[in-house]
Amino acid sequence: MFRHGLHESRVSYSFPRDCVVRASSCLSPMYRKSSSRMDISPLKTIVLVHGGPGGAGELHPMALRLSASFEVVESLQSRYTIAELVDELHDDVLAARAGTVTLLGHSWGAWLALLYAARHAGTIDNLILVGCPPLEERYVPRILENRLRNLSATDADALSSVIRALERAPNESLMHELRRLTHLGDNYDVEEYAGNTHVDARMYDSVWSEAAELRKRGCLLDVASRVSCPLHIIHGDRDPHPIEGVTEPLDVLNIGYTLYILPRCGHAPFAEREARDEFYEVIMKIKSANLLTRP
Repeated sequence: MFRHGLHESRVSYSFPRDCVVRASSCLSPMYRKSSSRMDISPLKTIVLVHGGPGGAGELHPMALRLSASFEVVESLQSRYTIAELVDELHDDVLAARAGTVTLLGHSWGAWLALLYAARHAGTIDNLILVGCPPLEERYVPRILENRLRNLSATDADALSSVIRALERAPNESLMHELRRLTHLGDNYDVEEYAGNTHVDARMYDSVWSEAAELRKRGCLLDVASRVSCPLHIIHGDRDPHPIEGVTEPLDVLNIGYTLYILPRCGHAPFAEREARDEFYEVIMKIKSANLLTRP
């Protein structure tokens, strides 16, 4: 877990030490202060859940930006089954629990956040899914089609080759190449945001195969039906993950949500030059509404 706030920052997670150094070296003095806490700080906490699987640290830029206004916990995944990851996330949420707590998951992290919210109802006040992958299998082919359309012929061939190689024998080198190519195919106009990412090929292989099976069996929709807190979905209009793969299944099941579509935005709105300010405004709006309506 990497904790950010107006007045403190704490590192305590199990990734290699060099990952800790890279992450913490980005903090400016304002994030390392240890003066007395402001009264408003405990009322507004956001727990961030990164994608991948095996992409710890990729939400670090978002954590720094949000920590100007909120207490932020950057939950870093270090387990190799979904059940263990849910338990690990629960520990981070409980450690952060003070006032209103919003759980925000990006990409694969959106699924993990959804799984958590269904299992631990009552521990969070808002659930935000950012760049959520489709919840039903029938939408999956459109992801690769959209990605390939966004790439040059050379990069499209390379992506197809990397995907096949990962299915045979995943390793860190292939993971870095996959990240480079999906960075090109998934986004619209972004700044580099993966500099603090710790790639874990073993986690990708183990967790993603389990997660994909959940989607194939329709389990994610059952999970979504058990979420009791307000559900918010933020999605870029240029994200290759079709938003219909999220909203249409939810509509069929009459599961309520609030949808925010960001124009000129790909899969990582927090890094998009044209969309990131609007992205952070949406988060501020969600948190402000929650504070106003909380008894």
